[in-house]
Amino acid sequence: TTIYQAMLKWVLENKNLTSAVIEMLTWGQLEEDLGVIGKPLSEMERKNLFRYVAENSEGYCHMCGECQANCPSRIKTTDIIRYLTYYENYEKIGMAKKAYSRLKQAQTVAACQDCGECERLCPYGISIRKRIREAHTVLSC
Repeated sequence: TTIYQAMLKWVLENKNLTSAVIEMLTWGQLEEDLGVIGKPLSEMERKNLFRYVAENSEGYCHMCGECQANCPSRIKTTDIIRYLTYYENYEKIGMAKKAYSRLKQAQTVAACQDCGECERLCPYGISIRKRIREAHTVLSC
């Protein structure tokens, strides 16, 4: 079982979830996804999954929107970090750059006053100012 299959099993077993959005780009990915239907998450898979989450969750944006809602400059921080995630994690480089290009300059890092309010309010301790600068570097070219 791959970590991805363990994630999917966890979602399918979670009574608090009613749907999941899953992207499948190849027939192999479709087969991998279909292969977990009806199969319970084993205790070993659960332990591995929770270990994976613990090891990979630092700096992960949960898209809660606290930073964006409270930014005095009205920077679209949540959107920018989402576009950066498309670029870094999903290899959606063209889509990420196109989405970023649709933002007005006043909604980007160009308007940042470096006040740090976004980071002060982030419940996940993300270095938001650093991330939106990184996003601008890779997405604006």
